[in-house]
Amino acid sequence: MTRIDHLLVSVTDLDASMRRWADAGLPAQAGGAHPGGTFNALVRGPQRAYVELISAHDDATTPAGRRVLSSPGPLSWALGVDDVAAVRQALVDHGRTPGPIQDGSRTTLGGETLTWQLCDVADHAMHEFVPFLIEWTHGMEPGPQTGPRLTSVTLEVPDPVGLGQLLQVCGLTVSDEAPGDVGLTDGVVDVVLRRGTGRLTEASITLPEGPLGDVVLDGLVIRRG
Repeated sequence: MTRIDHLLVSVTDLDASMRRWADAGLPAQAGGAHPGGTFNALVRGPQRAYVELISAHDDATTPAGRRVLSSPGPLSWALGVDDVAAVRQALVDHGRTPGPIQDGSRTTLGGETLTWQLCDVADHAMHEFVPFLIEWTHGMEPGPQTGPRLTSVTLEVPDPVGLGQLLQVCGLTVSDEAPGDVGLTDGVVDVVLRRGTGRLTEASITLPEGPLGDVVLDGLVIRRG
């Protein structure tokens, strides 16, 4: 099974960003720290897909940390998979050259260590519009039942058809209901691909209560419904 796992938004001041999102009716929970100097907060509800606000210390050494420092705003996105090795092999069989499978972890504020395996589909970490794969080996409990629910993500990309084919190899399916040049879905969250320069542009989020309408937070257009 393949699903939209999370969107990443790079921020320079995590506490200030958390306040901005909370003021917009999208409270973020402090997540914890990754090895290599990055740390985060999560905007999430009861479903698995969420928005990750990620920041980095000035001395972050990992490729991901350097990307966070150099690219504030909408950064990348991840597809959750049940078997990262199998999806990676499917990409290889289709002539792609994904990166190696790597181990990842985050220590929560409560001292719990969450673990996963990830694989870059593109040629560098946290590509601007090509997702990476993540298989959780020790994941999070569901978020609050009253929390926001991600319903769609929109990306502007140079070749919507080509990226759409790549995402189908990863396990997403074509959706006639998702607008854009190419629409796909995991059955819960839609992916809308439009022709453009190459970046994550917007997300639609359902709120059980709170303000409605569009708002821009850290460069990402949020359509609140």
